[in-house]
Amino acid sequence: MKKTIATHCFAAALLAAVPCLAAAKPQATPGHRISANVAERSAEKLERAFWVCDYVASTHGMQFVSLDLCAAITDQIKTERFGGDYDDMVRWWQEHKPAQHLRLQIEESR
Repeated sequence: MKKTIATHCFAAALLAAVPCLAAAKPQATPGHRISANVAERSAEKLERAFWVCDYVASTHGMQFVSLDLCAAITDQIKTERFGGDYDDMVRWWQEHKPAQHLRLQIEESR
């Protein structure tokens, strides 16, 4: 069955919202490598959730996203990636939006 972009949005946002991922550490490897790897994956999922929220709201309408969840994701990106600097985040968003929206458009059309 073909997944809709709204399904992707929900799944990506849900993954980004799970804070317990940072605490999960396999016992067989050093903690510092695992922490960095988990943090990197978590940051990637958070960014993906951000772009899915942005794309779905822009192309399909605000009614197809959870406004509270997307706002929380945006706030978390602003804080974690840009140290709370809204202007830096807007510049990043403007620079990356065309490529990210194109990527999601291609994924959606598959």
